[in-house]
Amino acid sequence: MRFFKSSGGEHGPPHRCAFVVALATALISAAVTVQSVEANTIKPSLGTPGVGIGPGAEYTWSYAMELDGANGSAQILTGDYFAFIDVQGLDETETDNLVQPAGWTVSYETKTFNYAPINGFFSDGTDDPTQDNVVYTRTGGTLTSPMALGNFLFVSSLHRLANMVYTGNDHEDLLLGLTPSNNNGFVAGPSATGPDAVPSPVTAGSGLLLLALLGGNRLRRRTSASLA
Repeated sequence: MRFFKSSGGEHGPPHRCAFVVALATALISAAVTVQSVEANTIKPSLGTPGVGIGPGAEYTWSYAMELDGANGSAQILTGDYFAFIDVQGLDETETDNLVQPAGWTVSYETKTFNYAPINGFFSDGTDDPTQDNVVYTRTGGTLTSPMALGNFLFVSSLHRLANMVYTGNDHEDLLLGLTPSNNNGFVAGPSATGPDAVPSPVTAGSGLLLLALLGGNRLRRRTSASLA
């Protein structure tokens, strides 16, 4: 297992580069087959991730995470975690410079996470022990469902989309009290192939021009109706 410097929380240093979120990320993400387990309590919010231009020629990936469940039925305790598995193109140095939500630390581990198979996709429920996982660990006390956990960030040299596994441990309030609970599923992550998460300037400009033309056409219709 490799364990690197933790960073984040309210004392984390600001990122050195502006974070520009791509307008079309959510639409492009729909092209990737994203699956998740319905019973998950720690999970990505709908429409995540956001992908923006980061430092140099790299990209910042932002994941809005949530703790789901009826009032108080799920809790994240100190030491609970969630992780993105086998993150491609990960830049650990730049990720250390990002501000994560308060009360969490980020680390990088090559240990094998023995998560349960997801819809039969993984026969043994293990990940690649040679590829880094990005792990977010709770250090700031108990969180209770339902609630938004915030935006969790990492930097990758890649900006295309493919399925990425996430997994995590929290606690659920069952008949016998708080019991450890495993979460796992798929979310879009960085890849060398697949749909582009960041539109080129030409594509983005064409989209803005189309919106402007549509808006002008509606204005002309309103004006014509008023004169009539």
